Amino acid sequence: MQVSELRKKLESGLRPSFVYTIPTYQNPTGVCTSVGRKKELIKLSEEFDFLIFADEVYQLMNFDQLPPAPYMSLDHRDRVVSFGSFSKILAPGLRTGWIHCSEGMVAKFSDAAVTFSGGGFNHFASTLIKEVIDLGFLAENIDALKKEYSKRSESMDFALTKYFGDLISYTVPRGGYYYWLDFDLEFDTQDFLPYAELSGVSYRPGNAFSESQRFGNCLRLTYTLFESEQLQEGVKRLYSAYTKFRKC
Repeated sequence: MQVSELRKKLESGLRPSFVYTIPTYQNPTGVCTSVGRKKELIKLSEEFDFLIFADEVYQLMNFDQLPPAPYMSLDHRDRVVSFGSFSKILAPGLRTGWIHCSEGMVAKFSDAAVTFSGGGFNHFASTLIKEVIDLGFLAENIDALKKEYSKRSESMDFALTKYFGDLISYTVPRGGYYYWLDFDLEFDTQDFLPYAELSGVSYRPGNAFSESQRFGNCLRLTYTLFESEQLQEGVKRLYSAYTKFRKC
């Protein structure tokens, strides 16, 4: 997020109730927001009176270094509401998570009519998750996931370098789930997708992540769904499809 661009929009009259951001190992790019930029956004939220909804579901999926400081560690004026998800660190499909914010903000959520009358959300899953945490299994699972995902990321990086080389550019993620590949500006990943799928691989085209259809020369890959050998084979197939597409 370019905070300077947001400031221009705010000074032109835009008045959001909140700003949504994915600051850590972001989907789809895999990059992290710097502490400096987080502080700038918090300052802006105080100046123009909006909340920051920080989707930090990948915060605990760091590989070889500590993750950036979470938004809440920088918030002193009740501006940040951070979200986490057990679907990312325990089991997909749990549909259970948590919020990390000030006590005053927590009270606003817990006192809401839908929460008060229902007694909370997803009681069964929440009870099971509490036992998993109390027994220490969650911490063990997170450590295991980080080690495995780090190996898979390294395998994907190796394969991308081997097959594509200078044809693409990307930043090796230090955590999270994703690689964001940049091709030359004339390359259209939406048009390329059918060729890739005929070769038995798929991805998300870059324009799927933009309302204005930007990033048409980019695509997102994930390394969390497959073993290292499968990832290398998948990148090999992607490159084979690329060479065929380029000849058309």
